[in-house]
Amino acid sequence: RGLRGRRGAAGSRHRTHVEVVMDAAREKAVRARIAELEGEIDRLRAELAKRPKVYRRVLDLVRDGCNTSRDIAEELPTTVRLASAHLRTLRQRGLVRRTGRVIRVDDSISPLVVWEAV
Repeated sequence: RGLRGRRGAAGSRHRTHVEVVMDAAREKAVRARIAELEGEIDRLRAELAKRPKVYRRVLDLVRDGCNTSRDIAEELPTTVRLASAHLRTLRQRGLVRRTGRVIRVDDSISPLVVWEAV
């Protein structure tokens, strides 16, 4: 019959010993790579846990008297826009609130909102 007997439906072809060994080697390599990536994930998570959370630093600054997003941006290495985003996050968590006061600055288009810790 020659090769005609091997052309059946999918899955009917018998695997050779070389293919089985290759599949085992490939599986071993894939498992090793997965273990390596899981180790890297664990290392990065541990590193991330060591870093102080930015919103906590922003809250500490508000408690220490930095009442506007510009003050916070000057203290932290960030922008006024990002400092405002952190303040809004803290407001959603109920940790800070707006005082209702606004500071108008000549070189700024929008006024600066004054915040206080709850």
